[in-house]
Amino acid sequence: IYTVSCGTENGSESATPAEGGDKISAGETFHFDFAGEAAEGSESAVIPYMICVYDKDFNVISEASFEDDFANMAKIDIVVTKEHDIIYKGGNVDCGGNVVVSMCSYDVASGVTITDAAVVVNNGADAGSSIDSALASYTESFKTDAEADRASYTSNVSGMSGEIPPFKAVHDISVARGNGNIVSFRTRDYAYLGTSEKEIISGHSFDLSSGSELTLADVFSDVDGVKKQCTEYILVSTTTDGVYNEGFTDVIPTLIADGNWYLNTEGLVIVANKGAISDTLHEFTVPYADIEQYINKAYLPADGDNMSSGN
Repeated sequence: IYTVSCGTENGSESATPAEGGDKISAGETFHFDFAGEAAEGSESAVIPYMICVYDKDFNVISEASFEDDFANMAKIDIVVTKEHDIIYKGGNVDCGGNVVVSMCSYDVASGVTITDAAVVVNNGADAGSSIDSALASYTESFKTDAEADRASYTSNVSGMSGEIPPFKAVHDISVARGNGNIVSFRTRDYAYLGTSEKEIISGHSFDLSSGSELTLADVFSDVDGVKKQCTEYILVSTTTDGVYNEGFTDVIPTLIADGNWYLNTEGLVIVANKGAISDTLHEFTVPYADIEQYINKAYLPADGDNMSSGN
């Protein structure tokens, strides 16, 4: 990519590499403020516009048209991706600010569906690539497990009569939070095994500066302290007539472990998959206000309005 252009019926603006550069790198961000005085007011200022991406010989690589309301000083932010996609912030895209995550769903085999995430970190191509590589490794693990699950399905339905639903395996991923120097994902791996179902929820969080996957020890200054605080919060929130549920006291601390948590806009989510404490899935959200004393300030939400206590 050599040129990124944003055009309206009144003209266009373009961005090219810095002096001496021969390309625009993945992760670079460009800002276009073409709404003029219309953006300074609160009244609707809907403007149609086109984004074009060109190579050095001015051949069009990709283009797309949109229409948005630019009132209240709205502006266009263009982030260059490795795949040269023009990703609109909406539809199948989450986050914003300094991270954009695009989703893509596809079938890899009969009955096996995968949703992948591609991450672009503004001015942080290496971080985005590191996150993509980590997520790809989880996708590959799912593919391996899916084939084992297919074998289990075949064995389970052998000799069964009547109409039997086909084998199905699904890998879903969604963005739980994408601000405050962190992007946090919730993944769901599901398989229909003929005589039973398997569902596993997990969480993966990444630092947007380094691209490294974060552990509890990276996010919290005192892991034992946050485990104690979360355990107490969950026990109180799951009492029945003021009495703790039997067995929860010993089990809940073991659930607060790497791979079993993620962050959303409200707090730290602890996952209790089916069978951990009951026959149903539980996801407990501990508000940021209840764990603020332990969390690394870099990973608090960018919007302080999310700091509400659950007590």
